[in-house]
Amino acid sequence: MKKKMALLLCFAFIIQLQFVGCKKAPDAEVSQVKDNEITNELEEYSDPGKKEEEKKEENIILTTNDLKNNYSTSETYAEPLYGLQKEEIISCPVQFNLPEGTELTEYANVYLDSTLTIPAGAEISYDNNTQTINLAPPRKPVYQPVTTMFSIVKNEGWGYANTYYLAYFYDLKTGEKLEKPQITIFTIERELKTPFLKYEIKDGSVRYYWDEVPGAENYVLSFVKKDEIQFDFLSFKKVVDSEYVDKDILEMGVHKLINFKYRLSNDDDLDLYYVTVMAIDKDGNASNASNMISIDSFRNKLPFRALSLTEEGVSSIADQINLLGNRRLVEMCDGSKVLYTVTYDIEHARITQLSDIVFKLEGEDRTLLALDSFVDGTDLKLISLVKNFDESTMEKELKLLYEQTEVSKGNAGVTGKPEFTLIEENDSKDSPVDSSSPNEIIVKNDNFPVFASSALTEYLARNMLLNEETINLKDFKEASDIDLLWDSLYEAIYQNPLILGVSSFQYNRFSKILMIEYEQDRAEQEKKQEEIKKEVNRVVGEIITPKMTDLEKEYAINQYLCDIAEYDTDALDNAMENDYIPDSSFRDSFTPYGVLINKSGVCASYAAAFKLLAEQAGLDCLVITGNLNGNLPHAWNRVLVDNEWKTVDSTNNDNEELFNALLNLPDSVAAKVLVEDDLYISNQKYGEFTSVKEDAEYYRVSNQYYSKSKIADSLAKEILASGTVILRTDYDLSDEEFQDIVQSVIETAKLEDKLDKLIGGYWLGVIYLSLEN
Repeated sequence: MKKKMALLLCFAFIIQLQFVGCKKAPDAEVSQVKDNEITNELEEYSDPGKKEEEKKEENIILTTNDLKNNYSTSETYAEPLYGLQKEEIISCPVQFNLPEGTELTEYANVYLDSTLTIPAGAEISYDNNTQTINLAPPRKPVYQPVTTMFSIVKNEGWGYANTYYLAYFYDLKTGEKLEKPQITIFTIERELKTPFLKYEIKDGSVRYYWDEVPGAENYVLSFVKKDEIQFDFLSFKKVVDSEYVDKDILEMGVHKLINFKYRLSNDDDLDLYYVTVMAIDKDGNASNASNMISIDSFRNKLPFRALSLTEEGVSSIADQINLLGNRRLVEMCDGSKVLYTVTYDIEHARITQLSDIVFKLEGEDRTLLALDSFVDGTDLKLISLVKNFDESTMEKELKLLYEQTEVSKGNAGVTGKPEFTLIEENDSKDSPVDSSSPNEIIVKNDNFPVFASSALTEYLARNMLLNEETINLKDFKEASDIDLLWDSLYEAIYQNPLILGVSSFQYNRFSKILMIEYEQDRAEQEKKQEEIKKEVNRVVGEIITPKMTDLEKEYAINQYLCDIAEYDTDALDNAMENDYIPDSSFRDSFTPYGVLINKSGVCASYAAAFKLLAEQAGLDCLVITGNLNGNLPHAWNRVLVDNEWKTVDSTNNDNEELFNALLNLPDSVAAKVLVEDDLYISNQKYGEFTSVKEDAEYYRVSNQYYSKSKIADSLAKEILASGTVILRTDYDLSDEEFQDIVQSVIETAKLEDKLDKLIGGYWLGVIYLSLEN
């Protein structure tokens, strides 16, 4: 059975169905793919005289240089310098005569960011005797955790930045200006290990967390603004535990404005605010600051306030109990508006007089039914009022209302992100790295492309596709930039679905070894990878024809998944019980193996399967992760069709009642229910993902769209003919408008004597009505 909605419409229950549901670009663009991608030209490495069967079995050996030659970079990296002393001077030998009056910062300087925009304030001098440019720590560190009140830590040396960027703009041997800056990343040695900061949105608030630092007595979480020339520490919070839930609450009536400090004005540079954490020991010694998390990377998922439909504090005012909607618009901290589901507290429903309520409604005084309603996944609480109700049937109607809202709630289906641990102990002497030859990698000539926006991402992806447990990154100096490595790892695993499951990453900065733990052993992974590839080729050969347009291919793949797949609710329930880490018996339902082979999976499986099929059909496709309806982890796809990145959510299109409700919606509409993450650097390859046209939207293509003023007649005609109808009207259809349309259908089709058999609902303008047999 496909997902069914089975709620009785005594008059016409308003059921705004919410379905089963389950990128941070680094500051600098490190690389950009050239037109001649390796993934599209593997045939050049094969002997054209060989038989096709032999070509398929032939693997190719590539070096890291082969990979790098396929990408253009905006800078080059040198061997990093870890653990410099706090006051250490960096000397740069110059093998040519500097021109008289030279500005030394034009040749070399130290920066606090990878975009080389904020100088660290180094004292720069030139020694004629030794012919060296010397960069000494600033007299007053630019990255100095200090507020307007007092300094948080001691003022010393280079400061407390997580990473410093030494940049050369000229060749110090020849004096020629470099086409790209050469960057040497360095860090400063301190008494305590540097924490690695992570976050999650939990119950409508931000939870920051990090690994416990040995020797730390407490931690300082700082709110920082990145100015044009400095980092401005605006505020800080001292905490003892290795986590902090930022839950500042301002009470306003029955509203709770959560995390109001993240609601910045439109005049602010929203991408300049960050959070970082430092460890402090009992003697006041501090670690370097952690990686910095951009506030702008999560404000679109952090609720600010619920938008009342009428007076302040009122969630909704309905004529009848069964007309209370089950969604509310919530304004997020970035100003966007997202539809959240609500839960009604029917056990504490109360009958009250209008005079007892702090707000007033137009009209005469009357008795009202008041219910508290809670916005799911937040601390937001509102009040809903019902004008007309029958006390004798009120209990039954309230129970139906509760069941209605529970059935319509979406579900999660994306596993938790693999944990990333940074190892900063220098054990390279015990584990020497062989630097005698460049890294090599096996490339399977199987015509399955590898998605990557940089050589580093491609190298990581190809190794993980081979299920390698250790990856040597000695040839990728840019991996010393931990933010860049983090982004590259997640881009690799999310955009290459044949990497079937990673549990954790550990990276040692000194040995340059990345250690990976997988969810299953190599033999099992390889077996399943081959089964998936065989099935993808079979399906594409079956459903895709040479003369198809890109839009027709997209539709065909979406339809195929809706036809053959069932949503695995057991896998979802298990994942939710275990903090989105499912038991091994449900593992396949979170990979393309579930939908393609087992014909059952959650949204992560649908999205991964769609991407594999789309790429084999010749489409550019991405897996997008984020939230469904504000707070539910979810995965879907973006597909490049007619120069627009169309949104397609096969998981939620697979619904008999509201079929294909999320097929090629314009971004302004899709964003009300699908909130994208900012986890990886795919935008460097494809730019901004936008879709504004409506001509490819499913109901318009299939001539099943009608304006609000005309849709009732078509609904009435079709429900009389077949007993069931699904049509779409304008996306902004409201509860009241839906009710008026249903009333018109009842009158036109003369269904007054069949109200007890009429069921239906709507979502983003898609209306479903049916007469039960």
